[in-house]
Amino acid sequence: MNNIKNDNDVRSAPDYRNAVAKMHNIDPIITSESNFFMGRTKDGQIIYFPDSYRIGYRNFLNSEKPAWIQLDFIVVGQLSDGNWVFLPSYRDGINDAKNELKFSILAESQRRIFEDNSIANEKLEKLKRESEELYKENENIKLQLEKQHKIADEDNKQKDEMQRQLKDIQDKLSKIEQQEGSKKDTDSKTYDKSPISKKKIEGHKHTISYN
Repeated sequence: MNNIKNDNDVRSAPDYRNAVAKMHNIDPIITSESNFFMGRTKDGQIIYFPDSYRIGYRNFLNSEKPAWIQLDFIVVGQLSDGNWVFLPSYRDGINDAKNELKFSILAESQRRIFEDNSIANEKLEKLKRESEELYKENENIKLQLEKQHKIADEDNKQKDEMQRQLKDIQDKLSKIEQQEGSKKDTDSKTYDKSPISKKKIEGHKHTISYN
């Protein structure tokens, strides 16, 4: 509000149109407590010729086609739109509208900033929720991967153990086969050297010679 020093500042303010639109919906005169000669403004101020005050109030808010005083008879004047007004009340209406508009613009600016902050906070909350959900999802994926790695490690350990046991069995079978082969060789040599074996061989030789 401190930056609004003149009418041009008021009309160029970012929230001017919203503030004016809301003020247009407000009757500056309390109708039930007013008549043609005397009335009361919505702020409780006693005013003469309240219609002139209302015209001045509305005229300041009408930025598109504001009327101007084309005839000034000190107390009474005629506007460019043809209305006759009581000039002191008319000017009071203009001044009050100007001051109220400054506060209205300030209120609109604060409301807009509050709404913008609310929207920004909602977006931040949404991003926060999405980040938390994404974090939880990543954690679940991480846990699943760790679980799969653990299962794979257990499978590899079991596979290695089975291969080790299979190798032990193969080594044992190989040793048994070697032992049996050595035993057969030993038995064969022993059989060839025994007297009974020689007699059998000689008996076979005699039988062959006889034939």
